[in-house]
Amino acid sequence: MKKLLSIIAIMFFSFSVYAQKTEEIKVSELPKNVTAWIAQNLKKTPVERAGKVMDNKTLLGYCAGVQTKGRKIIFVFDKNGKYLEKIGKMTELQRIFPVAKPVTQPSIKKK
Repeated sequence: MKKLLSIIAIMFFSFSVYAQKTEEIKVSELPKNVTAWIAQNLKKTPVERAGKVMDNKTLLGYCAGVQTKGRKIIFVFDKNGKYLEKIGKMTELQRIFPVAKPVTQPSIKKK
């Protein structure tokens, strides 16, 4: 019985702590700062997928996924649209936003 209660408590804690997620959004919904940075730094490389990183109902930042030279790259921005860094996998978001745990991964699908 103690094991069952422990498991239920752990599951409840993990669901309440990890309510953060990455929601896929339309590329056109990215903030102007993000699209301006992309236009300036990624000339002729279109954003294929975009997402916003949420912690419950709090916006933490944005991600923009591109594919260049056969590699997918995800550019991460803070909630104000300031560039933070590039990553290769959405699971790396937790390093940038420690409270964020990607639930939905807006990764780039291979054609």
